[in-house]
Amino acid sequence: GKVVIIPSNGSKKSLVDSWSKSFQYNLDRASFNITRGPLWSLEIHKFGNFNSSASDQPCALLFAFNHAISDQRSVNMLIDHFIAEIASLEEEQRENQHQALKNSIPMSMEECTLGGQTFSKIGLSTSLVSLDTLMYVSQKAAEGLKNTPILPDNFIMDELDHTAIDSIIPSGESRMMRHSMVEHRTLSKNVTTAILEKCRQSGVTFSNVLTAAVAFTSSDFVSGSTTVDGDLMTKSKKSRTYKVLQSLDLRRFGIQSDPCETIGCHAGSHDLLLGPIPEFSGSYFRSSMGSKHRKASERFWNLAKHSRDQTK
Repeated sequence: GKVVIIPSNGSKKSLVDSWSKSFQYNLDRASFNITRGPLWSLEIHKFGNFNSSASDQPCALLFAFNHAISDQRSVNMLIDHFIAEIASLEEEQRENQHQALKNSIPMSMEECTLGGQTFSKIGLSTSLVSLDTLMYVSQKAAEGLKNTPILPDNFIMDELDHTAIDSIIPSGESRMMRHSMVEHRTLSKNVTTAILEKCRQSGVTFSNVLTAAVAFTSSDFVSGSTTVDGDLMTKSKKSRTYKVLQSLDLRRFGIQSDPCETIGCHAGSHDLLLGPIPEFSGSYFRSSMGSKHRKASERFWNLAKHSRDQTK
């Protein structure tokens, strides 16, 4: 771990810029020794002036770790621990004397999914193949006919010398060619409350809304066209079906449930096919008036319901 000190006369923006830059670096360039470890790193970004009280000094805690030992539920547990410890320190107004907990090794994915059995013991028995399994495989095979987009229409591989494809391989020199575009956003309490209320009315989850938002936003960019002052440069009416990869918590499906008392990775994934969606649906949805906005808004919430139906 390390401490990053920001000049005491810096602004709140300088704090955000500091941890955002480190976040971006870790996302593309972080490397962990999987043999010797550790598989995580910790940074705290704070101002250099410590004369005022802690409540007057904002800071940022940046925790980076290898996906092999982490999933979203583990991250949530970790954040809960941090918040609980901070609350304890603020309440006691003194140094926390609690001893660090020594957690046991988390249950393996194999143990969680199959209980006391192992893949090597059960083999590839036909009892593992059900009608639902065959239907699922058939549906996945048919997805290729949907012609879901992967890259924008104006993406030219020859000009980039194939580095875009190489960059998805997180190892060796290819890792240095990765460049993820990150836009940090925070929803206000009022906006979050409004979305949750709309979710309840529509019978969908927040995750369903996020997957619909990803697909709608993609419709603004995949054509390769742009907007100028809110006016679309093209009037294309082309519709596309998008594939959104959603993470799943496999603890819920295991024979032997993992209690999540320590960090680990018990996550799987599920492909969602969302569409067809007309181009620039995101732009129309974000506009504040007009028939196109109303149609896009109706289509958005129907898409969230479609996402829900695919995860039942």
